[in-house]
Amino acid sequence: MKKIECIIFPFKLAEMKKALRNVGIRDMKVGRSFGDDRGHIGFYRDGLYPIESDPRLKIEISVKDKDVDKVVEAVKQAAAGNIV
Repeated sequence: MKKIECIIFPFKLAEMKKALRNVGIRDMKVGRSFGDDRGHIGFYRDGLYPIESDPRLKIEISVKDKDVDKVVEAVKQAAAGNIV
């Protein structure tokens, strides 16, 4: 067994689920994470404020050794937006 972890933007979750289901993965753990995005400026209550982190999702998947390559390829395709 191998554990695959990937960190994605929240809007990519539906694509990731679809790609993983296409290769036969049904179970995954999804948790919150935060990424460091320096230089971002946000507007809140009539003022500009620096945003130090944006929300991300961390996905953890446990797969059999023989399935690792196809799962990693599916994750890459989903992250790039190239789902068939």
